[in-house]
Amino acid sequence: MAFKEIFVICIVIALIDRTFAVDADLRVSGLSIASPNPDVTTVVYDTDTNVNVAALTLNVVNDGPDALTTEASNQYDLKMYLSDGDSLVDPQQVTTYTVTDGSNLRYGPLNNGGSSFFLTSNFNLNYPSNLCPTHSHVCIKIEKQTNTYNDSDSSNDYQCLPFIKGSAGTAVGFTDCPSDPVPIEVNITSAPTFTYGEQENVTFQITIENQGGTEVEGSTSTIDSIAFSSVFLANSESVNANKKLDLTSSLFYQSSDVSAAIDPWSETTYTGIGISITVPSADCRSYNYFCVLFAPGDNATFSDTNTNNLICGELDTSYIGYIVCPDATTVVVTAAPPTTVPIGTPDTGEVGGSDSGMVNIHVGAIVGITFAALIVGAVASLLVLYTVKKCVKAKQNKKNAVTALDDSEMKEPKRKGSKHPKDFE
Repeated sequence: MAFKEIFVICIVIALIDRTFAVDADLRVSGLSIASPNPDVTTVVYDTDTNVNVAALTLNVVNDGPDALTTEASNQYDLKMYLSDGDSLVDPQQVTTYTVTDGSNLRYGPLNNGGSSFFLTSNFNLNYPSNLCPTHSHVCIKIEKQTNTYNDSDSSNDYQCLPFIKGSAGTAVGFTDCPSDPVPIEVNITSAPTFTYGEQENVTFQITIENQGGTEVEGSTSTIDSIAFSSVFLANSESVNANKKLDLTSSLFYQSSDVSAAIDPWSETTYTGIGISITVPSADCRSYNYFCVLFAPGDNATFSDTNTNNLICGELDTSYIGYIVCPDATTVVVTAAPPTTVPIGTPDTGEVGGSDSGMVNIHVGAIVGITFAALIVGAVASLLVLYTVKKCVKAKQNKKNAVTALDDSEMKEPKRKGSKHPKDFE
């Protein structure tokens, strides 16, 4: 079959499907687990354990605009999941829940604005302990089984309830998941400009999330629960950063500043935590982060996984602050004048407060200069001696020449008309 014919057939099928499908927006409403009782302070759902759920109720509502017609089979199904939050994130199907539908309500019909009531009894819910840090809710979701209707809004196809203490329809009860307070955000209030060498007294706020199913109690005047073991500036987001400026000693706050508890899988923001910051000029540009290390107080009773307790905020941002460092300057290194050391002086390594290697260099230079001077002196002496010898030899030659001339004149015969000195007349 040619591609063109296949394409035309697909278009026709899609048009037929669209023609017969109705626009019926189904949503879950009124989800409630009444048994076991969620409104107790004890654990309702032990992890890794099958817990019997005796009664779960809910409604499926049609928000239209069309009526859901009657079909020969289920047009949708209902599934139960554990979720990371109330938005059905990372759904995990860990129950034996199945819909009790003796009247075949899912076949239809369901008019626009109408609802179908479902009651399901005696199924197991098994909460895996490995999901404790994240999965805080149980959810019921509508899942389409046919193309007989178009669901215009999938965001309302589910409803979730949290694993906390509360009345039926608002919560499902506690698990035995341990608490784990984790700092997730830090801000410096009215983030200032930190000028090097100048002290700034500021306050910061920190948000801590309880990634567990047990409450984290707040501090009181007698119980130190929420505490901070270290506050510092650093060049990296690590307690082992190689450039750190410890600010912990200037930390100041009261128990009332950290008195709020943190509910299971919830978060609390603590404000008014004071700190003094003075950025030194040395390594000023190395400090890129403001970091806070959370720690349970000395007499805290909650559980904590201490590998996730550090939170850092980046400097030079509007929520932490800006650092003003000194202008960069060029440093010119000049050599120190040589130290005069007598030749033969023992090397003690502390001569003149200088390094012994420098003394050896100076001594070597002096010896070299002296040796060069001796060579130059010797050469000069040789030149002088050579010049003197030449002068003596020249003088001797001149004297010999005069003597020879006198002898020749005395022996030469006198010619007529020649004139001679008087003493030769």
